[in-house]
Amino acid sequence: ERIQLTSEILAGIQVLKLYAWETFFKKHIGEIRQLEL
Repeated sequence: ERIQLTSEILAGIQVLKLYAWETFFKKHIGEIRQLEL
């Protein structure tokens, strides 16, 4: 799940930067990672 989400974010990085969503997705990926550990 985290790898898929990370791949989607990398593919859409320009959109993320345009709308300043980086912080939200960084937090979301971090939460998923914590669940995996």
